[in-house]
Amino acid sequence: MLRGRPMRRSGGVVRAGRCLVVAYPWVQRVVGGTPVHHSDLVSSTTTIYAFGRVEGATREIELRTQLLGRIVAVPVREGQEVREGDVLLQLDDAQYRFEVAQAEAELAQAQAQLERLVAGARSEERRQSAAKHRAKLAELERAELAWKRVR
Repeated sequence: MLRGRPMRRSGGVVRAGRCLVVAYPWVQRVVGGTPVHHSDLVSSTTTIYAFGRVEGATREIELRTQLLGRIVAVPVREGQEVREGDVLLQLDDAQYRFEVAQAEAELAQAQAQLERLVAGARSEERRQSAAKHRAKLAELERAELAWKRVR
């Protein structure tokens, strides 16, 4: 039995050591531990001004227009600064002006026909003429919008 006693003592020492190892991090947090510095989030913007030239990945940059047409003018020079909305090229608008004039003439004809029918025609003819007039008016608006895109 004497032999078992020293083991109990050494077992108690081992248990006490384990408790210290497990409890040490908790004690450090409660007592103070490592000081933590808090800082506020600060937002900042840095602007850099520099001289240089902006170029595309290749020597050529492809420009596309919403409408097809022949280019009649290029009002910007190479190296010139441009902003959003600046005119880079001007298309020939003759075809679009023609379409607007044609739509205006067809609208005038439809208007005259509508007036004649309103003066003395059947209700069905008046409805057809009014529908034709609205269609010609819409066609004129479409032609004017296309012409404005070219200008």
